[in-house]
Amino acid sequence: MRAQRYPASSGQRLLWMIDHYRPDYGALNCPMLCRLRGPLAPDSLHTAVQELSTRHDALRTTFSGWGRRLTQHVHPHSELQVREVDLSQRPDPEAALWESVAEDLATRVDPQVWPTRATLWRLGPRDHVFSLTAHHLVSDAWSCGVLFNDLRRLYAAHTGNGTPPEPPRVQYPEFTLAQQELLDGDGLQRHRAYWQRRLEGAELPAIPRGATAATDTNGMGTGVAAHPLPAHVAEALRTLASSKRSTPFAAMLAVYYELLRRRTGQSDMAVASLFANRPRRELHDTVGFLANMVVLRTQLPTRGSFLDLLRATHATVIGAFTYQEMPYQLLPANTISIGRARADDVVFQMVSDPGHRASAAGVEFELLVPEQIGSRFAFELTLVPQGRGLRAVLFHRRDWVSPQWAEEFVAQYVSLAGALAATPEAPLASVGQ
Repeated sequence: MRAQRYPASSGQRLLWMIDHYRPDYGALNCPMLCRLRGPLAPDSLHTAVQELSTRHDALRTTFSGWGRRLTQHVHPHSELQVREVDLSQRPDPEAALWESVAEDLATRVDPQVWPTRATLWRLGPRDHVFSLTAHHLVSDAWSCGVLFNDLRRLYAAHTGNGTPPEPPRVQYPEFTLAQQELLDGDGLQRHRAYWQRRLEGAELPAIPRGATAATDTNGMGTGVAAHPLPAHVAEALRTLASSKRSTPFAAMLAVYYELLRRRTGQSDMAVASLFANRPRRELHDTVGFLANMVVLRTQLPTRGSFLDLLRATHATVIGAFTYQEMPYQLLPANTISIGRARADDVVFQMVSDPGHRASAAGVEFELLVPEQIGSRFAFELTLVPQGRGLRAVLFHRRDWVSPQWAEEFVAQYVSLAGALAATPEAPLASVGQ
């Protein structure tokens, strides 16, 4: 049985161009990484991984062609094998693990050959780490949550301790065909008009660069700076957002806006983000690259409190959520004033917590969010779950800002978040100064 052919989505065509011009770059890898604690049965895990690849078409999809002729080839059978690496005899298995994980995540997946690879690291008889590394063309952050839950349930079923999950209601090729129909017709005209109106005249944050940037030979690489956001601060912002019928995403983005204003002097702020683009429930268990980039433009109040900023940010987020099906790259090139910059140079992300820990057949599965993957964006602040709190991670191009500047920025974000959460009704200009 031969592979079935489908047209690629608009988002896939954009990623294909990025991958073509940066073939040695691992930032287009999309890993589902999890820790497995307990009496693991490797054979059952191998079988579960094979079934995972069988149930999701995206995990069996390779690519050929270019531009609008980029084609997906969905193969009928999985060729995915699990590579096992035993680190249990190393002097420091944990250190050896993260060194090996970093190497794996930095190694490009070739989507013309096969879109995924799987590795199981053994640290001890009851301690393993598993990675299913997919190319971003066939997966996204939401998909990683789907894969995590499916793998756990498939493993439980194969050990006789549960039932397998229901098949996905929509496979990724079906989504791409439906999206193409929308783009070919006038189904997204309302979305296009919204974004052109919303983004007209917008400018990107002017991150200070130059003297602070790295000048070494690795300047084009990705630097990482990270600080924990304490649980009591994260909870205070969640509670504040809920009390105003808003979301933690909007509250955390509002803090980012305020810090960028203090760093750039701009009050008209446009920051990019990736939205899941799954407005219909039947897409919630689909694995594939559904995410769309949106540009979150907000006029920051020149006077007022953090509550005023939160209201303005919330309105921006709700609008973007409503109109997220329109791929940004299909808007007219002059929609936003970016000069020589890219619309996704400055990015904000927040990783949701779909239940990062769960047990199956006596094994605890814990979903991990690796920082080693870096970012394909120039300046990206991402908040990831860490216990009851969050971890603020700033990915930055080394030729943009120095490590010291990046460390100071992310530390200021954490400090400002705490100050704004504690005094949300105080004038913004007086908080955290």
